[in-house]
Amino acid sequence: MQILRTNGANEDFRKLVELLDENLWELYPETMAKYVDGNIVDHDVHAVILYYGNEPIACGCLRPFQDSASVELKRMFVKKEYRGKGYSKEIVRELLRWSKEMNFETVCLETGVKQPEAVNLYEKMGFVRTEPYGEYIGNPESICMKHVISI
Repeated sequence: MQILRTNGANEDFRKLVELLDENLWELYPETMAKYVDGNIVDHDVHAVILYYGNEPIACGCLRPFQDSASVELKRMFVKKEYRGKGYSKEIVRELLRWSKEMNFETVCLETGVKQPEAVNLYEKMGFVRTEPYGEYIGNPESICMKHVISI
């Protein structure tokens, strides 16, 4: 297992994000069209890819948030055949480390009600539920969370 820090232009990251989008369209077909713009990942995001051998199997990224003290965790994904093995924890840990190195105080995220495994993961990693923010306000399928980074 190897973790690579990169950016949103990385081809392996972009391919994993395509698989994530396919998965989200299956889970939330009625609402995905509404969030297409919010799911676009610029090339300058801080992306992490987990490799198993030479195969990219998981990813996540950080992008600027509403204030300079916060960052948003986005585009978390693990290929189906590799789920349940702890790889998502490795991605979140690396993104939290990177957030701390960049002196952010808070990491925010949004996930969905049809993703209980993701909610459970984030809660185990120290995220707490918070009020919906931005485009997620009023969406009954959204669960917003935050993690305060300890100094």
